[in-house]
Amino acid sequence: MRVTVNELSRYYENGQSPEGNMGPKVKAVIRFINNGGRRAYVGKLGNATGIISGLTGITVLPG
Repeated sequence: MRVTVNELSRYYENGQSPEGNMGPKVKAVIRFINNGGRRAYVGKLGNATGIISGLTGITVLPG
């Protein structure tokens, strides 16, 4: 799944990534992209290859 940081921010603000769950990870990705990061990935570390290739997890882009 690919989303922009603006989309991800809206999801976060609507409570779709609650604290204690994915909230801290999503918040960190939003901060990273908003501070100049060009791309970020969210997913289980054990699935890193699948995440980077776009088969699983979330890819977050500026915008």
